[in-house]
Amino acid sequence: MDMRIEVFCDVKDGALVLREPRQTHIRQNILTCDPSMNRQLDVLDRLGASNVPLTILGEAGCGKDTIAQYAHAVSSRRDKPFLKINCAYLPEGQVAPELFGSGAREGLLSRAAGGSLYIENIDLLSGSTQYRLMEHIQAGMGRPDEIRYMICLSDPDAFQRSHVLIGQLVDHFSSLIFNILPLRERPEDILLITMQQLRLIYEQYRVERTVSPRLMSAILACDWPGNIRQLDKTINRMAFMTDGVLM
Repeated sequence: MDMRIEVFCDVKDGALVLREPRQTHIRQNILTCDPSMNRQLDVLDRLGASNVPLTILGEAGCGKDTIAQYAHAVSSRRDKPFLKINCAYLPEGQVAPELFGSGAREGLLSRAAGGSLYIENIDLLSGSTQYRLMEHIQAGMGRPDEIRYMICLSDPDAFQRSHVLIGQLVDHFSSLIFNILPLRERPEDILLITMQQLRLIYEQYRVERTVSPRLMSAILACDWPGNIRQLDKTINRMAFMTDGVLM
């Protein structure tokens, strides 16, 4: 059996069973035993009372929005709003009204006052919207209702190749960078997330499945380019197409 499996699991009736409760490795909404991830989460814990902006880097499907939620949950503004916008999902003409409001409708920048605003794919903003956002950020600095901003870019390389229009925003957000390692670089988390997903499937659908050491070894050997999102979907499909122990 894979040594990485032996560290965390026992085998019962041909299926893996976690040796320790999963809660041992859960911090708020994040399941991890990776030292690098935990060190970065420690930093977010220590900066809980700060307004320091946060840039979250990582491949698609690695849980950037989950990190943003964690940063808000451990902050002193946890009782204030946590709002988010994904610039990739909205047509260009709808992004600015969503942020700044339109007519009598309040925008996210007003509704998030005193709380946190997570802006996904911020580098896809138009130049004019980037300038308006930077002006709003600078005007709110030091105010009691100042927003804590968190951002991610459309891909990790976008941070290095950001053009001049977003330069000020990138500089502003570069004070704290959370770089999420892909799953292939933290295999123990692959194991924990697989076991967690099987538990969630049982809790939600009452479909009880377990996994064999042989299959877990194969799961650990995969690259998982889609990271957590891909792993969860794969486990779901396997669980609904197989009975009992996933071999």
